Amino acid sequence: MLQKDWNVESIHDYWKVTASGKHVVQIYDSREMLIDSLEGFARSGLNAGESVIIIARAEVHSELRERLETLGFNTSQLRAESTLILLNAYDVLASFMVDGLPDPELFKAKIQTVFKRATGSDNRGVRAYGEMVTLLWQDNNRPATLALERLWNDFCAENPLTLFCAYPSHIFSNPTEQIQTICFCHDHLLNGKQSQKFNVYYSES
Repeated sequence: MLQKDWNVESIHDYWKVTASGKHVVQIYDSREMLIDSLEGFARSGLNAGESVIIIARAEVHSELRERLETLGFNTSQLRAESTLILLNAYDVLASFMVDGLPDPELFKAKIQTVFKRATGSDNRGVRAYGEMVTLLWQDNNRPATLALERLWNDFCAENPLTLFCAYPSHIFSNPTEQIQTICFCHDHLLNGKQSQKFNVYYSES
């Protein structure tokens, strides 16, 4: 990826407009960078009247809820309304993994159920963050990681969804080759966050 291919966008504009309907990945260097991104992702969706699904570890849920509460969101009420849906990544993975690989039918059934809950009776827009691919990569199950990314793409092709996932940079033993492999599964790559702006690579261009 050459520098000329990158576009700089404000965090607010990116999550509100540009990312809509895309499958986005971020390679992050710190936990704070991840939570910053998730805050912008969730806040922009909630402010737009969308439902936000966060499939992550419990500690990520806790930190994100604290950020949103600080911004004035009542996360307990949002969860009761299924506008903010927090799911444990390990539990969701366990619901569709068979012999070390994601089963396509089980995956579709699980995610479709969650998606319908999120859209609600008023057919709200939906955006989702998924940490499951990261957990699979950290377990050195790279075939399952890429298979799950492809299943997400198949689901997004049939359902209107903005999808965000993120990988910590330290888990890549061969960053250039492995990150490129991950990028092939996504529409946009976010290159960190500096001065309230993202560097965004548009892989479809």
